[in-house]
Amino acid sequence: MKKNSLKIIISSIIILIPSLVGAILWNKLPDSMAIHWGAEGQADGFGGKGFAVFILPLILLGLHLLCVFITLSDRKNKEQNPKIIGMTFWIVPVISLFACATVYMGAFGRSLDMQMVLFPIIGLCLILVGNYMPKCKQ
Repeated sequence: MKKNSLKIIISSIIILIPSLVGAILWNKLPDSMAIHWGAEGQADGFGGKGFAVFILPLILLGLHLLCVFITLSDRKNKEQNPKIIGMTFWIVPVISLFACATVYMGAFGRSLDMQMVLFPIIGLCLILVGNYMPKCKQ
């Protein structure tokens, strides 16, 4: 844990950057913001701007810290491929930046075709995970 503390701090700060952006844009944001989109690309879940700006990144931060803690505390991972460990550190920060950017774009009325964006991202994630799985130790 100690040798990875700088990575944990940097990745956690990256997860919280959208909260800083939201705090700066606070007065320009609507009171109700879309926070979930259905499979057809239409917003179907809404929340207050406090939830969208602060709680969503905090939930992602909690998920990130849980994943990192579980990965680093497992004794079997001492000999794990460093690329796999590195992927654990950076998946949630990338998701945080993408998800919060999508929420803010929706708040400012920018239409985003979720199917055109989400499917290539899911495909890229599957390619990356599929590439690293053979290098992964049980």
